[in-house]
Amino acid sequence: MKEIRIECPCGEFFSFNFDPQDIKLKTRHSSFPPFLLKHKNHLITVLLDKHYDILRVEQVILLHNSNLSSIILTDENQSNVEQKVNKLIRFIDPRFHFLQFLSKVLQEFKSEEDQFMAGRITGRYLWHKRREPILKMGATFSADPIMILSEEILPIFSKTAQVKVIQENKYSYVLENVISTKFMIGMTQGIVTAIQSFMHTDLPEFLEFVDSGSSIFLSIVNK
Repeated sequence: MKEIRIECPCGEFFSFNFDPQDIKLKTRHSSFPPFLLKHKNHLITVLLDKHYDILRVEQVILLHNSNLSSIILTDENQSNVEQKVNKLIRFIDPRFHFLQFLSKVLQEFKSEEDQFMAGRITGRYLWHKRREPILKMGATFSADPIMILSEEILPIFSKTAQVKVIQENKYSYVLENVISTKFMIGMTQGIVTAIQSFMHTDLPEFLEFVDSGSSIFLSIVNK
């Protein structure tokens, strides 16, 4: 077993143990795939070099009470999931038939890792298609958490779940009738990553998830 000590973007250090041989069996490449790790109430990705030294640590998204386990995002598996999801999109466009599309995705992908990646690919696709007209005109986006949540994320979520404001608080929402929490978290990350690619500044952490059964409570933090 190999132990690495990680400095999380939240400011804390923690250790993670893994078997290098297990990683080698999951990838055909000489470099190591990134880890998707859960630390406290957030997910991070950790990239290693061939000597097991940390190249980069990135925060993906905040979440609470999720049983998503730490997983290895192998390049080979990401490519395989992306090919299958893109093929499904060609036959069932999630913009118009989301529930039918999601049903096919969940039939195809059983693991948390695959559902997360499928959600990430789908979120990126849906956001690009929604904003395609203004993106072609050269639009960029500002790092305004409230605007990003209300104007970019929630309109897409409204196609996937019932969205309700919590106690008239414009910073907190509940998503009801969510079929797959892991897919939804992946979708969020895909949307945020897509937006980030059209921004001139870094987007700070700003979303917090609390999942409970088929509902997700979503709030803005550090507003």
